[in-house]
Amino acid sequence: MRDSQNESQNLDSLLAHLVDETISPEEMAELERRLDGHPEAQRRYLHYLDLHADLVRVDGGEQAGPFIRRLRRRHWLAAGLAAAAAISVAAVVLLRDGEAPDPIVRVVDYDGSVRWMDDRGNGDPSIATGSDLPGGTLETLTPDSWIEVAFSDGTSLSLAGQSLITIALMDGQKVLRLREGNLSIEAAKQPPGRPLRVLTPSAEAEVLGTQFNVKADEFSARFVVNEGLVKVKRLADGSIEKVGADEVVVAALERDTEFTASPRREFVENWRSELPRDRLQGRWEPGEDSHTGGLRAMPHLFRGDFGESRDPILLYSAVFDPSAGKLPPVRLAEGSRFQVTGRIDRRERLHVGFGTNRSRGGFVGKYHVPGKFEVVPDESGRFAFEIALDAFQPMRDRFPDSPVGHEIDWLWVQTVKVDAGLVIESIELRQ
Repeated sequence: MRDSQNESQNLDSLLAHLVDETISPEEMAELERRLDGHPEAQRRYLHYLDLHADLVRVDGGEQAGPFIRRLRRRHWLAAGLAAAAAISVAAVVLLRDGEAPDPIVRVVDYDGSVRWMDDRGNGDPSIATGSDLPGGTLETLTPDSWIEVAFSDGTSLSLAGQSLITIALMDGQKVLRLREGNLSIEAAKQPPGRPLRVLTPSAEAEVLGTQFNVKADEFSARFVVNEGLVKVKRLADGSIEKVGADEVVVAALERDTEFTASPRREFVENWRSELPRDRLQGRWEPGEDSHTGGLRAMPHLFRGDFGESRDPILLYSAVFDPSAGKLPPVRLAEGSRFQVTGRIDRRERLHVGFGTNRSRGGFVGKYHVPGKFEVVPDESGRFAFEIALDAFQPMRDRFPDSPVGHEIDWLWVQTVKVDAGLVIESIELRQ
């Protein structure tokens, strides 16, 4: 009993030094050791951070930074808290003595609504191509958003769709926490003993140099490796799987799900959605006697492009993942057409677009149908329309003129400012 009390007191002492920003390197290492694989210590750690966030003010009245706030969210796995603690400790060290953290990535380019927040909780409204950014949180806010950033060694990250990632550099080691969304990584050769680490709510990966893509949510993560080798650990049970070139693995929270790397299936050029399997964003509504089941567009905020400051605009989006799970990639062919069926309350303008990857590669572009595109429902509220692939145009000059030969990563249909009751029942790609 006394040993247990001493352990708690020692842990409390380490946590007190952490929040007071007086923790030594030796104490940091001891704290990480105590948190790794010890749920009770992790719970005590979160409780301490909660108290600190409520009671402590830093830098003239700002609340504790986003690392502390984020650690309180319910969907964080206990198995991942030790790694999160290491990032949090690194953030505290960066903030000592009022020193401004050094930049670690540069913005290569971006498109759509993007938000950046450093480890002090400060946003950067002037984010622009060429901006140098320190460690912190990067978020793409809408289905048509995208950003690419690069480290000084040439390692680049592309974040797309509605995605959220924390970026840190700890003693020369890159640590990325992908909370949700789509991430494409071109990793240069990493220093010996310091692999690039990618953490998601359900998995942790280590790479020394490779190209791979990750799609994650709070329940699972899919790793598609195009070059090199990625070591993936499933946090639910600690199982490790090595994923080689042209292989895919899915790491889910449930221990009884398959966790085995398998060859990436050959691409297909015809695809029909299957719900709710292919849902990426939106609310699945099962069918009833009067109508077919479908994906209802759900609201989210658009806050402006390219660093502009504007009042938020509500978008209502239904977003699909054509290659969910271990499905084969869907490649766009010359002459292809999209057929969309669904329901809507009234005549309304729709925005339709998709993001693409290179064939067996990383992010390459975003495409949409420009101009006014309206649907008119029939008396029962249903609609159907077709769009030729050549009607889609690149959303940035840097994207290839045509998406032919690309693989679809995600696909969206949305209304702007108004909730028109949009429900997408089916999307089909055919030649």
